[in-house]
Amino acid sequence: MKNLILNKQALNNLFSKDIFLKICLIISSANVVIWFIKKYIFGDREPFWDLVINYCAGQSYINGISPYNYGVGINPLGKCLNESGGLNDAFVYVATIPLLKISSLLAQFDIETIKSFWVIINLFSFFIIFLTSTYIYKINKKYSWYILMLLFSFGGVGFFSFLTGNITTLAATFISIGIYFYLKKNINIFCLCICIAALVRPQLFLFILLPFMEENKKYFLKVIFYSFTIAILFFYDFIFQKELFFGFLKGLAYVRSDAWFFTFGDGIGLDAIIDQLSYAVLLLFDVYIQPGPSKYSNILWIILSSTILLSTYFFLTKKNISKKINKTNSIALGIIIITLCLPRLQMYDLILAIPAVHCIAINIMSEKQKRLSFLGFAMLSIMYAVHDLNSPLFLFSLIFFYYTLIQFTNNFRKA
Repeated sequence: MKNLILNKQALNNLFSKDIFLKICLIISSANVVIWFIKKYIFGDREPFWDLVINYCAGQSYINGISPYNYGVGINPLGKCLNESGGLNDAFVYVATIPLLKISSLLAQFDIETIKSFWVIINLFSFFIIFLTSTYIYKINKKYSWYILMLLFSFGGVGFFSFLTGNITTLAATFISIGIYFYLKKNINIFCLCICIAALVRPQLFLFILLPFMEENKKYFLKVIFYSFTIAILFFYDFIFQKELFFGFLKGLAYVRSDAWFFTFGDGIGLDAIIDQLSYAVLLLFDVYIQPGPSKYSNILWIILSSTILLSTYFFLTKKNISKKINKTNSIALGIIIITLCLPRLQMYDLILAIPAVHCIAINIMSEKQKRLSFLGFAMLSIMYAVHDLNSPLFLFSLIFFYYTLIQFTNNFRKA
């Protein structure tokens, strides 16, 4: 009888938590939708601004002008940006050459046709990410709530990511498909999907490291092979289109410059925190230094992100740990850690991490220990209720320290 009462109490607690989380998600979703209607339906804001930049770069490429030839007061895309999207000439093209060539195909059509086409692409991408994530994380019920979670967590990060028109949403779709095939034991398709994503956004190649629990040496040989393949594809433009290739390198350097930092900011990732860390610390002592990227912050980011990736790898490949953490949680943790370590992390880079955080938080909330269960509940509450772009990074870090604590506790018990 006593056990029955305890089970009923646990069920009631879970039910009340579930209701509270649903209310948070509904309010958050409604808030985002109302804001969207106000600004985009009845207001004068236009969606797909990143799409406009790629479109204008494609126009420039068709006309034989390198979109990378920008400088102080010079932007070859300036006129097109203003006419096609009402953007000023501060927006410059810093993406890859393969994306530029794809954009040149889209530039054959007028911008309104491309925007309509991109709506279809967005719907396709969301549908695929929804399907693959339900398979990856074994979601077999409450699909309507899951859709709301994907779109409106963290103040609508998923929804606004699609609204930007950034190519990363499509790249994330390929990665999601790749993870699906990885679970189907088809590692080659997984690697190919990662390579396709990396052609338009090179930092996404980090997801090739996702199979952290893969101890087979053949997989590491595949990583080397596909790394070499990507390098050749980029090196091709160095051989045959040197001007564009060096322009692309110029763009890579520009996004880590003070000019970019003070115009567009520095993203929401680890490198952004490191770039402003010394400024924030010294400001506590009334000492002012200019924040922004530097070679020292770059080195510190490389060291820190490498340490996080390696520690996660060693954690998941330990036999006593891998028995406790199933494949689903391993993939979720891998996605979160890789996203945490991405350079120039932006809002649209969080698309794959959102269902991963949801998976980890749900599992923690399902723990029998009250403190752990409350931790999972708190994480979901932050996901659903907090409208702050810093909150995803906070939860990524919290999850990393949670699993670090598990490792420390296991080592302590052995000793």
